[in-house]
Amino acid sequence: MTKILIGVGALLVAAVGFLVLANQSLPGDMLYPVKIGFNERVGSILAGSGRSQIDWHINATDRRIREASEASLAGRFNAGGEKLVFDDFNNHMKAIELYITEALAEGRREEAKDVAVKLGKVLASQAESLIFAQTTAKADTENVEGQDALDFLVLRVTGALTASAAIAAGTGVEDPQPEGVGDGSNTDEWGNPIE
Repeated sequence: MTKILIGVGALLVAAVGFLVLANQSLPGDMLYPVKIGFNERVGSILAGSGRSQIDWHINATDRRIREASEASLAGRFNAGGEKLVFDDFNNHMKAIELYITEALAEGRREEAKDVAVKLGKVLASQAESLIFAQTTAKADTENVEGQDALDFLVLRVTGALTASAAIAAGTGVEDPQPEGVGDGSNTDEWGNPIE
């Protein structure tokens, strides 16, 4: 009986170690499919539903872009990793776009705008590192496959960034004006007196 418990314990420790290693993997690594196919599905389930689920999807798009940049800079972004990244990125984007569409249809314009703005911020923050990785990949004449993969990902991210900005602008929800602007007071947008 003791041997069985020791065996089960060792198996459990090995399984947890395997999942932890998978969670640290990048596109092109052997364990990356486990990361996005198992670990993140569990994370998605634990995220709940509604807005918290969409926030999880936005964070996952952030991870995909960051991982593609890191894998490229390490010279490991290949066709297999590219397909996994694109497919997963597109699945998260579809979930986000559906949520925004439903929010707009239900009259939740502010929420739709908040989601679009949050997504836009994530895409914009990762676009810089992605373009740096793309520029670095172009200097690497041996990794043509990685260059092509990054070129396509940059196009997809910039397209999604443009779309999120258009959605945010199209909601009809105005951004609040800074204090002192348009409220009849004699102050500028920082609250300083206007003479």
